[in-house]
Amino acid sequence: MRKVLVGVLLLVGCYQERNKSIEFMNKGVEFGRQKLYDSAIANLKSAVQTDPTNAAAYYNMGLVYKDQKKWADASSAFSDALKYDADNPALHYELGSALFMQEKKVAEAEKEFEAAIKIDPKLYKAHYRLGVALQAEEKYREADAEYRKAIEANPRFVQPYLKLGNLYLDNDYDKEAAQVFQNAILANDSDGEAHQGLAEALQKQKQYEESVKEFKRALELDGNLYLACYNIGHTYKLLGDKKNAKEWLQKFVLNYASKGGPELSKAANDEIYALDAP
Repeated sequence: MRKVLVGVLLLVGCYQERNKSIEFMNKGVEFGRQKLYDSAIANLKSAVQTDPTNAAAYYNMGLVYKDQKKWADASSAFSDALKYDADNPALHYELGSALFMQEKKVAEAEKEFEAAIKIDPKLYKAHYRLGVALQAEEKYREADAEYRKAIEANPRFVQPYLKLGNLYLDNDYDKEAAQVFQNAILANDSDGEAHQGLAEALQKQKQYEESVKEFKRALELDGNLYLACYNIGHTYKLLGDKKNAKEWLQKFVLNYASKGGPELSKAANDEIYALDAP
């Protein structure tokens, strides 16, 4: 009888620690939502001190550090969470994401994304981020494959289309790039970057009129796409339409010069000067 009672007492104590830990954790999560980071971390640390096996508390601590871009601290927190929840693909994904943001840790990040995919092969974000990591190491074929797996797992997730399309553009596969961006637009017609990518692919194929339409659509959807504004003017110049070319290049210089940087601003001004020349 005594052994049973001792067991019950220990169990009650265990529950009390976990409940108190969850209480601290919930406070930390709420402070995190309010961007009160110091209070959030203090409560989350109390949570793991109260119950060192509370994987969710470490996970939420990692998310708070991630929100602050404290990547090393985030990595440490996600690693601690994995000690108590090793088969959680989301933890491997978040650890990989935090490692990727740190210098010389791309290979470590890849391993975590691969671990996440092994547990959940349909985790499209892990395929996508693995593709990004592989591309950073110039492993283009492998990156291509992972972007395609991400698209297969979630055809409405636009980011892998954009990365894959730009990868093709960078390597002069213009027709293939155009097809990928068209597929991205089918997935989400309101994505400005997809329209901008298609416009660039069409421009490189000298389909200038269609290119202008897509650049305009991109800028309509996202006013921050300064390259689209410049390219509208540049493409009108290629079409021989000096009036519209000058108008759009001047619009770029007036509205986007600071975002485009000195080299692009100089290019726009040089084109305007050339258009004004007799």
